[in-house]
Amino acid sequence: MKTGTLYVLAIAVVAFMVAGQFLAYGANPYHTSSDSWSVEGGIGYEVSSNTSSNYDALLIDTGISVPDGLMIYNDPGYVSHYDESYMSEKTELLCSELSLRNVEYIIVDAEQIRAELEEDISNGSADTRLIIQVGVLPDTIYDGGPDSLILEWLEIGGILYWTGYTLGCGISSVSGVYERESGYATDFLGIPDVDVRSDPYISSLYATEKAADYGIGEELSVMYNDSTFGINTQNLTDFISIGFTSSGYDSLVLAKYHGGDGMIVIFGGKPAINTIPTIAQVIASKLTYCSEIAEHDSGKLFHSVRGGTMETDASKTYSLYIYVGTPQIYARTFDC
Repeated sequence: MKTGTLYVLAIAVVAFMVAGQFLAYGANPYHTSSDSWSVEGGIGYEVSSNTSSNYDALLIDTGISVPDGLMIYNDPGYVSHYDESYMSEKTELLCSELSLRNVEYIIVDAEQIRAELEEDISNGSADTRLIIQVGVLPDTIYDGGPDSLILEWLEIGGILYWTGYTLGCGISSVSGVYERESGYATDFLGIPDVDVRSDPYISSLYATEKAADYGIGEELSVMYNDSTFGINTQNLTDFISIGFTSSGYDSLVLAKYHGGDGMIVIFGGKPAINTIPTIAQVIASKLTYCSEIAEHDSGKLFHSVRGGTMETDASKTYSLYIYVGTPQIYARTFDC
């Protein structure tokens, strides 16, 4: 064989080996998927995976309609209670966990969030949700008054997920954070300020007693027990508490906005890496303050396909939430 031919053959062999290594190490060999469809009197679903994992399929009577999309507030130019690099890490992790659960999201700064809320208010309905995890509200949407943009948005059905500090207490600007002395709990929850923990220097408080609706959280594999800025629910009316409680303060509360059709979900702790998957799980499931678990299927996947059917009531609003693995490696919500 000629030397030139040997040289070409050697290059081809090396190229083939490199391509094989890329396929073996560069591509994700694992695959999980799910689907859902209407059947007479209910819905059908299917979940498949080439891994060995547990799966759960929950039919949730949400009680109200929940938009698909989500806005994540993040503006390094606005002061908060937390270091910019620290919050950037948490935001990146939240985005990753939401993507794993097939949740669509956009990141908005202080000006963009004002524009989004103003558009919703102009249209008369909220077509997306919002999470703020820096513990303060930007002054573009809240000035401490009853006519603040965020309150108008909640009135028309906006859904706010909150963590990091006492809701409504801190108002952020480019120059600093203004701390309100009173009225913050009344504005958002219609309860006395003493019903919300509000000491910014308090060490983390972890509750151990199961809250009233802990069972709902347990079915979703939600375990959230940081009650540092927890809520005393004795003066709330429309709510569920799916975490833990300590000294009368609950760690994870979903409550109807007292002044309208919206909802506020309060994760009563400081931003932390280990709580981000739980926050994403609650968001992805479309759980609300009036939710009930209508049906729950679970099983084992081992390079297999599993599925079933669930009965629904045409007069109710449901979401079907399917998640795989503990911790989750896949999840998806279907409206039905």
